Amino acid sequence: MDNGMKPERMLLERFEQTKPLQIPNEFWNLSFEFVAREIKDYEFPFISLLLTAVGRIQMASRILVIASFIAIAFAMVTAFEPSPLQDFCVADPTSSARVNGLACLDSKKVQANHFSFSGLHIPGNTSNALGSAVKPVFVAQLPGLNTLGISMARIDYAPWGLVPPHSHPRATEILTVLEGRLLVGFVTSNPENRLITKVLEKGDVFVFPIGLVHFQRNVGPGNAFSISSLSSQNPGVILIANTLFGS
Repeated sequence: MDNGMKPERMLLERFEQTKPLQIPNEFWNLSFEFVAREIKDYEFPFISLLLTAVGRIQMASRILVIASFIAIAFAMVTAFEPSPLQDFCVADPTSSARVNGLACLDSKKVQANHFSFSGLHIPGNTSNALGSAVKPVFVAQLPGLNTLGISMARIDYAPWGLVPPHSHPRATEILTVLEGRLLVGFVTSNPENRLITKVLEKGDVFVFPIGLVHFQRNVGPGNAFSISSLSSQNPGVILIANTLFGS
């Protein structure tokens, strides 16, 4: 029985000889090309490349590897935006654990004040060079936001007050004008770099897509203020002027 052939090679040849799935090669080629195109549309180019290559190998080998590629694709989708695995994860800023975000406080120590923030009704101090003030309600101010992917901020504007061009690398922002008149806008990415802008009145809503440079300016005769909601408990802020000239 021992003819010098490796056991794994013998198993593979036996598997190829049985051919339990008599599927034409044309079907496999079209199927792999279709899946490769679809996965490429979801921004997984390296899996698309692998699937294209798989479409050109032997049918038995295709059967063995297709499940692995599908598992990788679904694992990547799941890992990108995982669902919460518990009711809450109140931030514990004293923990030395290194995680993506903040470690969870022992649930037995959680109190109502971990989910509460006071003072959003109080106007911010706009006596500064920009004539604006931002009062954030991020995970640092409201520990109960940890892992929930949401936060908010109050923004006050003196007459002609400005929130200068900036971006949030981890969040989309939706802004609601509660008082006054604001000029808002954002700039699209390369190659267009197009300015999209609008004057908002009281009660109007505007959205700034994630990562795009945007700004707000009070163009009304008096003070103004707005409320922003953001799709991250820690959206981050990159001030364009500081980034270009402050380093």
